[in-house]
Amino acid sequence: MLPITLENEVPPEVDIKEILKQRKKTLDLFREILPSLQQTGKDLLTEDHDIAKYSAFMVNRAMSKHIDCLAVATVMNQLPGIPARSHYLVYLNTIRKYKRRFVKWKDDGETKKLENVEEKASLISAYCGFSMRYARTVTHLYSDEVLAKMEKQMEKGG
Repeated sequence: MLPITLENEVPPEVDIKEILKQRKKTLDLFREILPSLQQTGKDLLTEDHDIAKYSAFMVNRAMSKHIDCLAVATVMNQLPGIPARSHYLVYLNTIRKYKRRFVKWKDDGETKKLENVEEKASLISAYCGFSMRYARTVTHLYSDEVLAKMEKQMEKGG
């Protein structure tokens, strides 16, 4: 149903393709920025709107997942006030360009699992007298029921 206008004119058709062409394209971190730093070596941050959208924290986090980029990522983490363009250029000119394997980022569930292992290891270490290193290796041998009994016996009153 067409909207009613005073002159009963049909509104002009809007071309979606033209609107999309006019909209400035922002760079995607995982599809464009990181591959340019790690593989292609092309300078993509040339426009002001791209520099404004650049996330130095996320680039540092992504680069620190690769062993050959870790030293540069550590140095860049120690320079929080560096401008985005300079941050990008340091990575662009110092990182060796080749296709790196995908590194899975840990999510909150995996972090909670690691914290849970540490809690179990400290309980086993205190109860059995094991070192923390050995207790971490044997946490999978103890069921939750056994750990609950250990924790109950380790409780100190008063």
